[in-house]
Amino acid sequence: MQFEVPQWLPPAFVRAVQGAGSPLPREDLVAACAAILERWSTPDRVYHGVQHLIDTAAMLETLIPETHEPGLVRLAAWYHGIVFSTDTTMAYNGNAGEDEASSAEFARADLLRLGVCEKKAKRVADLVKGLRSTPETRPDESAQLDAIDIDLLALRDAHMGTLSVDPQRYKKYTACIRKEYLHIPVVDFLQARRKIVERLLGRSKLFITPLAQQWEEPTRENLNAEAIRLAAKLEVVEREGAEHAALDDSAWIADSSASPSTGSLTRVSDDGPAARIPPAQRRDLRDTLSSLEACGERIDPGEKAPPADLTSEELKQRKRELLAAKVRKRVEDRHSARARSAPAVQQPPVAAPVAVASPVNPVAVSSDAPACASATAVASPSPAAPVAAVPTATT
Repeated sequence: MQFEVPQWLPPAFVRAVQGAGSPLPREDLVAACAAILERWSTPDRVYHGVQHLIDTAAMLETLIPETHEPGLVRLAAWYHGIVFSTDTTMAYNGNAGEDEASSAEFARADLLRLGVCEKKAKRVADLVKGLRSTPETRPDESAQLDAIDIDLLALRDAHMGTLSVDPQRYKKYTACIRKEYLHIPVVDFLQARRKIVERLLGRSKLFITPLAQQWEEPTRENLNAEAIRLAAKLEVVEREGAEHAALDDSAWIADSSASPSTGSLTRVSDDGPAARIPPAQRRDLRDTLSSLEACGERIDPGEKAPPADLTSEELKQRKRELLAAKVRKRVEDRHSARARSAPAVQQPPVAAPVAVASPVNPVAVSSDAPACASATAVASPSPAAPVAAVPTATT
């Protein structure tokens, strides 16, 4: 099968690598892009091929305004699933699909070969690796806001965002995934797939970044619909046995022949206009979408990300303000807790005021009256009752 590379794709890679500091001539970077696309087009990639790369890049463009280092995030999208396997042993161990760790190593080595500095190459590799592992710092558990990796969150959301297409295209996606794992018995595949879908539906939020919130509802609708279909298929297996399910498997994947992700590449000239990657639309985007095979557990947001229209300096200032507010809140909470646990302080007895007649002015005057009148006041000879003790609050 021939796959036509969009005209804007090679220039997009060239710009990203040049932006990362590569000194190589453009022709060398175009050749490097072709080598990467060849890796994305191996025959075992029924879904996880060049089209998946394009889809992820398109979704990412919607979230780019929220990122700190957009060029490096774009490069991470290019390399995020460049190492891929559907090996049976790996599948049963939960390690099949896009291999983020190996892809990260490949990305670092390839970018160093292209002249990108160690620091930036490592950053791209860390972003790729982060698609699978959970970040150590959770925004809801740490006051160090700088530790929240907004770029990684955007890459994760873009990867997940490809599930927000219309229901028919989502069905084609699940069919393509089944074709990639056709060597796995249908019962095992259905059970593994159900666990993945249930785990995703169990998350309080599928998307973290503000601009990705538009994909939450359609993605959940697709996952819920798939969960229903999986339950129905597994019920058939339990009722009629695995043989019936295996026969049904061929019908399940019969409508999935329209995947453009497999086969050799037909390179389109990159001499045309270097159009930037078009931002993704909310739903009507493509025929296939992103992998669920290696989705790491996503983190729940502790606070909203900064507005997307802030400058770099304004973003830093906002982080400092949020951090200061958190510190103040913790100090106030600590003081309040101490005040609540402090013992009551006994106040010394205070003499009660006694009203007497003044020789000058025969009107009752209180002993706590202003100085001009207190000269005529006489204190009571008997001590007054003590005032009730009141706990003192510290601020």
